Amino acid sequence: MQGTLKGLRDNWLRLYTGNVAAWAPLNAVIYGLVPLESRVLAFASFTLAYTVVLSVWLEDVGRGETLGE
Repeated sequence: MQGTLKGLRDNWLRLYTGNVAAWAPLNAVIYGLVPLESRVLAFASFTLAYTVVLSVWLEDVGRGETLGE
């Protein structure tokens, strides 16, 4: 539990800013350009890709590495 809280404290800002940077533009694109009947597929596709990126990032953090550094 302590390791989880420390990890959250150490990485929260980076996760939050990455989340906002990824989802805010995506929402603008999806709601502005994607037809209504395709929005669920668009969100699901991006969510899958985003989950893969977060999983890779978590694996790197678990090994003491960070992405982009």
